[in-house]
Amino acid sequence: MTAWTKHVTETYNVGHGKNPNYKLKDAMRDASKTYKKQKSAGPAAPAAASAAAPCAKKSRKSRKSKKKKCTMVCKGGKGKKSRRRK
Repeated sequence: MTAWTKHVTETYNVGHGKNPNYKLKDAMRDASKTYKKQKSAGPAAPAAASAAAPCAKKSRKSRKSKKKKCTMVCKGGKGKKSRRRK
């Protein structure tokens, strides 16, 4: 269990004890106000994460070009375009 989930669980237990209609959504909202992130273990961790980030992201253009064209075959073995010409 991470530090964040422990904090949210504690916040939920306290809030649900006071109000039976208290929801997890409310606990997460309240916990975000009081939670303080811990610093990372060393300086090497953020540098490694930032170096990998630019390579992982693909441009929108490259994702669009990979879309497959229609391979649907209509009645009589004719393609979609030939069917429209009638």
